[in-house]
Amino acid sequence: MPVEHWNVADPSGAVRSDLILPEVERLFEIVVRADYGGTILNLLLEHLIHNFDPLDEKDAALVRVLAAAEALLIDSGVLSNDFTAIAARPLDAAREVAARGIAPPSRLRPLALSSPLGNPADLRKIEKLRTSSRPCTPRAAGSSCRPSVVSSAAAGNGERPLRPPWGLWVLLTLLAWGLFAADTGLYQDDANQLAVAQEAWKASGLAGLVAPAGTPTRRLLNIVFFLPWATGEPVLSLQLLTGLLWLGTGWAGWEVARALFPDESRAAWLAGTLTVCATSDFLSVSPVAAGYQASVLLGLCGLAAALRFLAGSPGWTLAVACAAACASVFIIDGATLALAMAPVLFLLYRGINRRSLVASAAWSLSLAPYALVFQAALNDPAGYLRTATYTLEWSGRFWRTLQLTARDVSPWEWPWVRPLFGELPPRVIPVWLWAAGAMISAAFVLGALRDLPVRPPVSTRRRDFLLAGWCAAAALATHAAWAGVAASSEFYRTHVLTRVLVSIVLGFLASRLLDRPGAPRVAALALLTVFTGLGVAGGLGRQDHFLSTWRRHRLELGSLVEAVPGVRPDTTLVLFVPHEPAYMATEVQYLAWRWSMLLWPDPAARPRVFLWSVDAQSACLAQDWGLRCRLPEEKACFESGACQGLSLRWREFVLLTWRKDEGRFRLEDEIPDGLLGGHPLPLGLYRPRDLVLPGPPDPRAARVLHGDVGLARLLP
Repeated sequence: MPVEHWNVADPSGAVRSDLILPEVERLFEIVVRADYGGTILNLLLEHLIHNFDPLDEKDAALVRVLAAAEALLIDSGVLSNDFTAIAARPLDAAREVAARGIAPPSRLRPLALSSPLGNPADLRKIEKLRTSSRPCTPRAAGSSCRPSVVSSAAAGNGERPLRPPWGLWVLLTLLAWGLFAADTGLYQDDANQLAVAQEAWKASGLAGLVAPAGTPTRRLLNIVFFLPWATGEPVLSLQLLTGLLWLGTGWAGWEVARALFPDESRAAWLAGTLTVCATSDFLSVSPVAAGYQASVLLGLCGLAAALRFLAGSPGWTLAVACAAACASVFIIDGATLALAMAPVLFLLYRGINRRSLVASAAWSLSLAPYALVFQAALNDPAGYLRTATYTLEWSGRFWRTLQLTARDVSPWEWPWVRPLFGELPPRVIPVWLWAAGAMISAAFVLGALRDLPVRPPVSTRRRDFLLAGWCAAAALATHAAWAGVAASSEFYRTHVLTRVLVSIVLGFLASRLLDRPGAPRVAALALLTVFTGLGVAGGLGRQDHFLSTWRRHRLELGSLVEAVPGVRPDTTLVLFVPHEPAYMATEVQYLAWRWSMLLWPDPAARPRVFLWSVDAQSACLAQDWGLRCRLPEEKACFESGACQGLSLRWREFVLLTWRKDEGRFRLEDEIPDGLLGGHPLPLGLYRPRDLVLPGPPDPRAARVLHGDVGLARLLP
């Protein structure tokens, strides 16, 4: 309700209490200030505290727990203090400052440090404020002070600059990503990349970690997956890294928004909060996207550092920005197009002057090596970059781009983004938990938003809308580029960056709407409720999908190492899979290869693996001496006799067949007649048990195939 309403309805309601501290600071010399909470306890225990017996251990413990919870939320920045005690001296008229202005340094004199009031920590904070309170106007022409990225409007209005709400972000990250992260294993290319990084390190050491991983441009991707593998707990460590990258991306969104809109600290707060709830991509919260998340995080950090340089920070910040941008594109191409558009952002942000031109030139030079490598890789007709993309007519690309962009702003669809591969796995996380997560996240966000300092409306500059427009244009251009990439129609890796850019735009617009009473403010609150609540519900939906799939994959992969703990040298496992509509861990040949590296980490006991799969279109033909097997891409030359394929004699392989009803592979002591194609099997030649080494599986395989160790133990 506006102030005018309360002036009539209840003039005693302290509707201008937010002006008390600025007025005290204007008229008095603050000697010491001690905040003491009350944000929760005052409202919760009002008219109730007399029911608690201080001599009762249970009553006293309950009050202590409530007080500790309030202190934790205040210390983490989720809530602010409702009560404070101030010791102050009157100022003489000559030293009064303009209303809602910045106090001169002399207002907090060194004498305060010798005051007996307050504890030393509070006094040190006051002294730090005193020595850092010199006003500075950002980007003022001829200014001798270095402008800060922190809101100048906030400082000018007596508003304390907002800090990242780490407590709130950690809560939202746990809900969207981490409730069942400890129980969930690998899904698809995360297994591939872990195995590749492991083998690269063993083969070439540091040189192997900077070798191309899949494409010539991905020269730093192995490092992202090597770090979890090096811990000895690769899966759990990779899950933890994914959560940290998710949380870090929210902080990076905060930093970019804070730099873009220095007079709108609340817009940065909202941008970071919306980012940690944005689950528009199918790979949201999945370790498969760890490389993309790392690329986006570094790219955003580079943008934030470059904007700091443009705002007046020293030249080393530009060097850091360029290094981060270069590292981002050489991890993976998740943020490439947006980073290439950054010079336009620099010119919009600063105008055409020396700093913006230097930043644009240095930034472009840092991306030039990637551009050269990318162009060479794109010209290779057999390379991944060429085979993973397909040509679209302009109309097809246009509609696909709109489809991808619409997903960024359609949070009601996020919880239902279901799998890219195979039939749906059964749900294991109850839908009521999705709803509870949505309500909890929305309630905490709105509660924290309510406790933000109230400030007068800030006039929006035309430049702010141009900067928000750049974010929207970068998201649109990124989607246009991804529209022709395989699996883009499934929202697979297409929104890892754009969700951040769209969150920055939404945070800016919501902040402006919150300044307007009535319908605009209601619309802003509704927008935040929908995007945060349904975003977290989308994260829980994705956790459900990956957890359910992992339970099935764990049984499948475990059956392999149970049947074959190890093999003699030069032994091949032939995995026969008839039509299977469900997505399997060994769905295609390259995944079967990579899983063999993780399940049998000792090369001496590791089998070669061939996937004989109806769905993957690989096949084997029985001969008098053994099997001739071909990969899917060898079908034409195999049938014409131009290539022989893989030759396996009877005593060189072990056959395991997939049992759909059991969800397991079974070792075959005799080859089924249906696989022989009418060829008789010479007696005594196929003896698989002679090739299998006795003993338990390698204990390192158990770390990859971990079961329910966290909250999933409570699920059916």
